[in-house]
Amino acid sequence: NNFAIWPNPANTVLNVNFEPLGSEDVKMTLLNIDGRKVLEKNISPAATLISEQLNVSSLNSGLYILSLTQGNRTENRKVIIN
Repeated sequence: NNFAIWPNPANTVLNVNFEPLGSEDVKMTLLNIDGRKVLEKNISPAATLISEQLNVSSLNSGLYILSLTQGNRTENRKVIIN
């Protein structure tokens, strides 16, 4: 699965590119280190490569986990917000 995030560390915008697996909706969730949801976005795949931008300018500095869930498959990446 192709899943890219940049810049990392980020301070205003986090870019996310990924290839969905089929036509099921994708849930993109950003969790803080305590496991609290700070951002959530539902995406309906309309292309073979999805490009999203998350505004992270209002988030506190620290380590976060970006989670993509589609059906019963979940992928996680560590993200640092400055």
